[in-house]
Amino acid sequence: MAMTLVAKGRIAVLAVAHGLMDKSLEGLGSQAMEQMVRDLETSVSDVRESLAEARGELTIEQKAIIPLQADITRLEARRKSVLGDDDPSNDHLAKSLTARIRNNRMKIADHQSNVETNQTVVAELEQTESVLEARLEVLRGRLTRLRGTARTASAKTRAAEALDQAAELAESGSHASVDNIAARIEREGAVADERLKASLRRINESAEGQDELAEIDAEIAEVRAQIAREKEEKTGVTA
Repeated sequence: MAMTLVAKGRIAVLAVAHGLMDKSLEGLGSQAMEQMVRDLETSVSDVRESLAEARGELTIEQKAIIPLQADITRLEARRKSVLGDDDPSNDHLAKSLTARIRNNRMKIADHQSNVETNQTVVAELEQTESVLEARLEVLRGRLTRLRGTARTASAKTRAAEALDQAAELAESGSHASVDNIAARIEREGAVADERLKASLRRINESAEGQDELAEIDAEIAEVRAQIAREKEEKTGVTA
């Protein structure tokens, strides 16, 4: 069976998604991170659209089997009646009935094959969507921390510029203006220092720890183990 345009489109969507999942997040600057966030958001949207289409096709294929099965049941009852009425003159009708039954069976087999294919596609798209969403959240968190560090550095730069201005004014003898600028420098410097320390702590904690995605998988594994232990305990109590 030739591959449809929809199927080819899904392959392209998955190829892009898998390419984004394979990209390393290490060493990315803010612009590269922003671009990857946009690419991931687009990919998540495309995967969700493909997933909705695949689920719809799965439902259509499943529903198509129901009337065919009902028709087979009706035809088999009719055939049994024809062959069991002790009237050989109408036994020839069983041939056409059997042909229709066999045709319906082949249609059901085709629909069932499509159901299995769509189930596989849906499962793969669901898994891809979950991985992309997790990766997107991780990247958004890193980008937020990086932006915070950039803002703090900018505040330090503004404070340095104010200090230069104060020095110039001091040289010109404008003491009142120097006092005002010095107070502003002190305020901005204190705020900038605290923000810089907080941002550096978050970045260091992220660098020293395991990769966020690995931590997510580890937490899921821990929950699964806990569920398994609870089931074992429940089974022991029941026994």
